[in-house]
Amino acid sequence: MLKHAYLVMAHNNFYVLETLLHLLDDERNTIYLHIDKKTKGVDTEALQKIPQKAKLYLVKRRKVNWGGFSQIQCELALLQEAVKGKHDYYHYLSGVDLPIKPNNTICKRIEENNGKLFINFSEDEFIQENHILERMELYHFFQEYLRRKQKWIAYPARALERVSLWIQKRLKVNRLRGKNIEIKYGANWVSIPHTFAEYVLSQKKEITSYFRFSNCCDEIFMQTLAYNSEFRKDIYDIDRRESFHSCLRSIDWKRGTPYIYRLEDFEPLIHSEFLFARKFDQNVDRNIVDKLKEYLEKENGKKV
Repeated sequence: MLKHAYLVMAHNNFYVLETLLHLLDDERNTIYLHIDKKTKGVDTEALQKIPQKAKLYLVKRRKVNWGGFSQIQCELALLQEAVKGKHDYYHYLSGVDLPIKPNNTICKRIEENNGKLFINFSEDEFIQENHILERMELYHFFQEYLRRKQKWIAYPARALERVSLWIQKRLKVNRLRGKNIEIKYGANWVSIPHTFAEYVLSQKKEITSYFRFSNCCDEIFMQTLAYNSEFRKDIYDIDRRESFHSCLRSIDWKRGTPYIYRLEDFEPLIHSEFLFARKFDQNVDRNIVDKLKEYLEKENGKKV
């Protein structure tokens, strides 16, 4: 029986998060939960009481800024805590993700592909067309401040960022010049085995060197590490890049950024090939959250 660790990063939509904790409540699961330090008024005691079978650990809170290196630091901190338990698999989820299959199905699917890395890779053409390499090639000194809600922080940071990038382009700065590494891109929500988790943590110094002054590279670092290592051969269906098949997650960027699932998506979700879906928002459609919970709690209660 494989042991699963769920590494959850949350900052809002706590009704969805509570539902996620309910649905992951299985003796095979351990949950490591990080709640953004900027989020106020969180009842952590109530959250800790939700799982009855799974273990839940609250990881030390830190401020995480979307697109900043702090996002990668948080992912590494979660992984650092989780590997102490020597789990077989580590699943990254956000607090607005939900499983769309019962725990038995999730465990069986992973066990059938034990040792595989479930990581999404975008097409190389997408990387070129969207100037993804620029996130790595140039120094983004202000990436922690560009998307702050406080305008008095964000606006000056964006102006300084534009000037900095303009100067670097004129000077032909390229941080990747001379580096024997192929940059890859995809979703940062992945499922990885223990061997690769240990490898990621062994590369913390290199990760800091490469990504400290990058921009939005939480969508690059795991893909790049896996692809440029001996673990490339273990990536699940690496050549099948349509949708998010290779990371087993239903994420719809055609209808939204990404799309927030509604009640009418219930049947397509539960009959899809995916194990998890993102994202959900109780303020947009709470009914889909409740229906998934009702359906999966019934499925989870069935004897195998």
